[in-house]
Amino acid sequence: MGKWREQFRRVKDARHLSARELADISGVPEGSVENYLTRSEIPISAAIKIADALGLSLDEVFRPDVEPETIRVLERLLKDAKDRLGRARPRDFAADAKRLVDGAHRDSLATDRPATKQNEGRKDADND
Repeated sequence: MGKWREQFRRVKDARHLSARELADISGVPEGSVENYLTRSEIPISAAIKIADALGLSLDEVFRPDVEPETIRVLERLLKDAKDRLGRARPRDFAADAKRLVDGAHRDSLATDRPATKQNEGRKDADND
């Protein structure tokens, strides 16, 4: 069963809503609501309406399941990165970006050059 289906059912049941009531609130036909909650895939338009009716964001409904320990590790890594950035001396990111772009441009020009004299002669013949 999809996470979205579990989320919809859990909130619907917690609010003691019938499929009929959810259909009335969301504007999605009752038969469709019943199908989505039991077996059918759900079109994004219906998911938006049902999520809104249940007070859920699509992010909450469709975000992949993540283990709590993974979240803790990611939060710790993010905090460490922010701490390191706070201690680092400010950098001129615009200058760094310009150097990268200039280097990429030089690299692309180098690949556009003829590799041999023979290729150079072909280009001249093509231009005539």
